[in-house]
Amino acid sequence: MDMAFNLRQEQSHKLLLTMEMKQGLDILQYSLDELDRYLEEKLADNPVAEYRSPYDHYVIPWPSLPGTFRRTHADGDDSWSLEERIRAEESIEELIVAQLRLMDAPNQVIELACRLVGFLDEMGYLREPMAELTKELNMSVEAIEEAINLLQRVDPPGIGARNIKECLHLQVGRIKEPLRQIVSILVEEHLDDLAAGRHKSIQRALRVSGEALQRAVEALRTLNPRPASLLGGYRPSYIIPDVTVEKVGSQLVVLANRLASPRIELNDDVWKQSGSKETPPDVRAYVDSHRKEALGLAKALRNRSTTVVRVADAILHAQAPFFERGRGALLPLTLRDIAVATGFHESTVSRTVRGKYMQTPHGVFELSYFFTSRIPSSGGLTSAEAVKEALRQLIATEDPRTPLSDDALATLLVNRGIEVSRRTIAKYRDEMGILSSVKRRRFG
Repeated sequence: MDMAFNLRQEQSHKLLLTMEMKQGLDILQYSLDELDRYLEEKLADNPVAEYRSPYDHYVIPWPSLPGTFRRTHADGDDSWSLEERIRAEESIEELIVAQLRLMDAPNQVIELACRLVGFLDEMGYLREPMAELTKELNMSVEAIEEAINLLQRVDPPGIGARNIKECLHLQVGRIKEPLRQIVSILVEEHLDDLAAGRHKSIQRALRVSGEALQRAVEALRTLNPRPASLLGGYRPSYIIPDVTVEKVGSQLVVLANRLASPRIELNDDVWKQSGSKETPPDVRAYVDSHRKEALGLAKALRNRSTTVVRVADAILHAQAPFFERGRGALLPLTLRDIAVATGFHESTVSRTVRGKYMQTPHGVFELSYFFTSRIPSSGGLTSAEAVKEALRQLIATEDPRTPLSDDALATLLVNRGIEVSRRTIAKYRDEMGILSSVKRRRFG
């Protein structure tokens, strides 16, 4: 069998990423929180560099908490750094147990109630079946019920509820009479009717006026179906803008937020000492490699900051009407548009806008917010966000007794020259957390 081997010379282009390039791309893509964790880990054992987290000096207000759980800074100042805020934050379990320990009840009941705290979910509910609780705790149903009753006395009301109906019942006592009785009946018998918008049916069953029912429903909406949230059962995210838009003279400009910039400080004394003749070669190499690593990270941070500012500046110019007039003036924008304006690759723009925030005259927005799809309009094209803003305005000014249906909203927008379907209206309304017309209707 003859075998022929042919040699051919081909030219191909391959992009080989060096470790330095990969590190730079990672750092560009990281959000500030991810970047902080990455740098802290990278520089934890570096003998020639000290890492300065942006959270060390970025101050946020301490939010008010219910009851006695508000903390005060040692020097009386109500401002805490983010690091202090997170470090001082107690878990929901600790807060509930602290209350139980102060209650007037037999010790065995308190101890059992404290054990039940471990079964609460993130909303503060006790959903574990009684059969499982008796097995896990090796206690009788009667003992567990007594401990649950004690647990349900902690603040805020609703903690320890087995379901949403019980959770709301535990809070009804906050509502003043005569509404309390109507709200209690609504919780017990008509939650499904309320969800389905069967208001006339509820009126007939309760024999109350539309106005009285409206007041009761508004009172019901003040109750919290997620009681654990009031105790820090969820941890809110704190946003530090990477860039700010400020007016300089008559023009708006993008500035890097220096408080949001992690810092790497080099200790040159250690490096210089390692260069002495008495220093063993392996120690000298160790220190030198760590110094190079720190310098590389510092360079990547500078490049990240420069890139974010350039992309943000391109967004500022591309979305000029937004910065002048607000959300309703947001224009269609794609990653490619900004790539062309900056000379960056689309993938670089995508990495840059991920998890980065801009402080604007109209609030703080993630850079990705400014990229929105194109929708036909009489003026050419408009953005999806501008359509949402138009919807917000229409719904805010509707007659609450006869709220606008999705079909009606679509017709009004078409009359304004914005071509959207009823299905698109429903999609945008859901994304904005706005109820359907049936559920928005007021009956007073």
